[in-house]
Amino acid sequence: MADYRMYLLAADRIEAREDFQACSDRCDSFELWREKRKVDSAQGSQPASLAELTQAHQQLVLETAQAILTSEWTIAQSKHLIERIECLKRGWPDVK
Repeated sequence: MADYRMYLLAADRIEAREDFQACSDRCDSFELWREKRKVDSAQGSQPASLAELTQAHQQLVLETAQAILTSEWTIAQSKHLIERIECLKRGWPDVK
């Protein structure tokens, strides 16, 4: 499996980083990297709705959000992230 790294940016500065294989009111874009090559980036991207995700992906989203929340990055202070995690735990539809 390939290793990926996602950087969450605010004003072109790295606010958080997540390493993974295979959101936020604190960040306005992201960059997706595979080793030393940038794969993709986006400005003002919209999150997928829970209805668009399978149960396995929903669990992965929740685990990733919780890992970001417990990190020491600035994004861990995001009220939107905390609300999103609570809704995911309850199985509610997307929070806007």
